Amino acid sequence: MRRTLKVGRIVQDNMLIIEWYFCYLIYLSIKKLYVVVKKDMSNKYFSKKFIGYKVLLLSFAACLAVTALVNAQTVSVNPKLLNGSWSAHWITCPDIQARAYGVFHFRKKMMLSEVPEHFIIHVSADNRYHLFVNGQSVGRGPARSTRYNWNFGTYDLAPYLQNGKNVIAAQVWNMGEYAPVAQLSQETGFLVQGNDSLSETANTNTSWTV
Repeated sequence: MRRTLKVGRIVQDNMLIIEWYFCYLIYLSIKKLYVVVKKDMSNKYFSKKFIGYKVLLLSFAACLAVTALVNAQTVSVNPKLLNGSWSAHWITCPDIQARAYGVFHFRKKMMLSEVPEHFIIHVSADNRYHLFVNGQSVGRGPARSTRYNWNFGTYDLAPYLQNGKNVIAAQVWNMGEYAPVAQLSQETGFLVQGNDSLSETANTNTSWTV
């Protein structure tokens, strides 16, 4: 029997914004470094070394930006889910302590007569998840949350699906007593909510195994 967790409002997790935010932080660091060493640019050795570090940091920022754009999916969220209750249930592993350290594997099998154009789901976990479809990595999350505003990720699984048998799986872990102070936790759990009547077949409920 799976336990249902009581958490606060679910809010969408936009990893693209997070990655761009890190790029912006790198830019600010470069700008600050330039101001600090500008007075000493007459030192040729130091000048060349500084330029080398600047190029390295800019390259790193560019890689992050490209990664964000490549991995980003432009998918919409059903407005009813943002303002109403979800039909899916939080599920967990039976007979474990609510906030103890552990790594768990959740799995669901589905049969499809044909691959739909879109199959959008919303995923969250406490603490973290790594989502797979038919053995392919789809995404990780969620961003750190509060107990009143818990984040989720949105994915279109259509590119990963196939006719016939499909397997949605997730590796979920709770860092327990080893978690950083900023990592809040209510109880180890996993949540999948479909965006429409078709994708609701992936909802977390008693059809999932752990």
